[in-house]
Amino acid sequence: MLPLKLLREQPDAVARALKTRGADLAALKELLALDTHRRDRLKNTEELKARRNRESEAIGAATRRGEDV
Repeated sequence: MLPLKLLREQPDAVARALKTRGADLAALKELLALDTHRRDRLKNTEELKARRNRESEAIGAATRRGEDV
């Protein structure tokens, strides 16, 4: 099994190695596309969590000051 880091950093070298073994390169391309999609979704999720945390902190601060929220 190949590490994803290797696939991300050296996709051409991996493709050449797989080709010499007669492997299907379409699977490699699909894997890289899915990994990119997953990483994009993860980044988006982390940004939304950070926003939620900022908003929660603002609500908490307003509540401590006695403001209506």
